[in-house]
Amino acid sequence: MLKADMHMHSREDQKDIVDYTAKELIDHLASLNFNVMALTFHDQSFKSEEAEKYAKSKGIIIIPGIERRIEGVDILIYNVPHEKVIGMKTLDDLKKISDENLQLRKNAVSEAENIIENEMAELVKIWQTESESEQDPRLWH
Repeated sequence: MLKADMHMHSREDQKDIVDYTAKELIDHLASLNFNVMALTFHDQSFKSEEAEKYAKSKGIIIIPGIERRIEGVDILIYNVPHEKVIGMKTLDDLKKISDENLQLRKNAVSEAENIIENEMAELVKIWQTESESEQDPRLWH
């Protein structure tokens, strides 16, 4: 089972005042055997290769996120590019991005299914060719 906290802030958050850096937070979470964390700063994406590498060295995956106030509600949003999140002003905007992401996932699954189907067809052709050559006595050695 994975241990995760999907709503974290650190000193790098420009709107939340906390005493610890992302690195210090990673150390603390590692000491508590966490596997996954999300740094969800207010209206700000936090992307740091250094923090990601450090977290990975501690056995922790950082999920990119942001905390955004939309129509008076604080909403945690994950794996959406910063420029799209900052453009969100209404819950309808959020739904539109969610629908776009769902379509992207469906397209990726469909593409993967097509690749698998084509690979399987190639394997069947190879198997049939090998099977036919085994049945032809002229090809026996």
